[in-house]
Amino acid sequence: MGRWYPAPASVRRTFYYSVRTYGQEDAVADLLPALGALACPVGMGVMMVMMARGSRRNEQPAQPPSVEVLREEHRRLGAEIERLERADAERAGQAR
Repeated sequence: MGRWYPAPASVRRTFYYSVRTYGQEDAVADLLPALGALACPVGMGVMMVMMARGSRRNEQPAQPPSVEVLREEHRRLGAEIERLERADAERAGQAR
């Protein structure tokens, strides 16, 4: 086993003052990790609230489409289906 030497006076003085003042500045240093851990969820919550407000402002009440518009859409889609079925039948006839 090695021999034990007493610490120099400057080290003893630093240790004494750090132990004596532990309750003051070290309390703030102990809070820093907790504040860092809370910063992320709090920031995310603030962003979610701001985004929800922004989307509600631009939202306009939707009016249902008129019957004429729906009939035109139905006619257009029916014509598109017929065109695609004809093209599919022509491809099937060429493949034989």
